[in-house]
Amino acid sequence: MFLMAIFLQTMVPLITIIIPLGSFFSAIILNYHNQALTNISMTCVSTHGFISTIVMIMVHRPYREAFFDMIGKTKKMELQEVHMITTNIVVHQ
Repeated sequence: MFLMAIFLQTMVPLITIIIPLGSFFSAIILNYHNQALTNISMTCVSTHGFISTIVMIMVHRPYREAFFDMIGKTKKMELQEVHMITTNIVVHQ
């Protein structure tokens, strides 16, 4: 199971960085310009951090459990009423 998790984490940079860079360099070598391909490549590269974080949370149980615990606690939080009694002490000299 751990090996599969590491494999999935390794695939994220391959898909989001290396493949777009490959298309970028092949476009330079072939002297080919396609704005749509450039836009898609830049979008893929810019999502690397987000996708990597989501994959890490989903494939590793401790991160997943901590994440869902935090999400669950935010939904269950309620405001509690707090009563305070203050006293003022004045000393005259």
